[in-house]
Amino acid sequence: MNNRQTYQPCLTGRPRRAGAFTLVELMLSLVIFALVASAAGSLMYSTLNTNNYVASATGAASQADLAMDRMIENLRSASWAQAPAPNQLYLKTENDPNNNNQPDTLEYSVNSGGQLTETNTLYGSTPLALANNVQTFAVTLLQTNPTLYRISLAVKPPHSPVITRNCDVDCRNF
Repeated sequence: MNNRQTYQPCLTGRPRRAGAFTLVELMLSLVIFALVASAAGSLMYSTLNTNNYVASATGAASQADLAMDRMIENLRSASWAQAPAPNQLYLKTENDPNNNNQPDTLEYSVNSGGQLTETNTLYGSTPLALANNVQTFAVTLLQTNPTLYRISLAVKPPHSPVITRNCDVDCRNF
């Protein structure tokens, strides 16, 4: 048996070692790998951007819905309400036996940082942020008997469209 390596001829007529790659084959495989890696990286980057966009829009919509639900519920159960400015709402509840028979006083307004805040006397004077990036908050008295208010809220999350919520609220306890 002969232990010598066998050579096969290549296209140029020179002998070639079996199982070896030429420089052209190696370069071509590197170019293909680079193209596939570039496409995969681009796909991952666009997926990350889409995920951030959806998360931002969903979070802002959730904040707007929560804030509106909270204001609607408190306005419906209030015994007194006033909107001294278009972007403020003051509410007073019935006397609460859990609060020494005192009414709760609530204030909704937008602070200088663009947050819709709720201040409740029951929990102290620290405002609770209900929604961030508030573009518009408006409260309008539509009619007095029965009392009907319109609440409008527009939230603009970064890199997402404006999310708008509007509701007409009938006050039951006035």
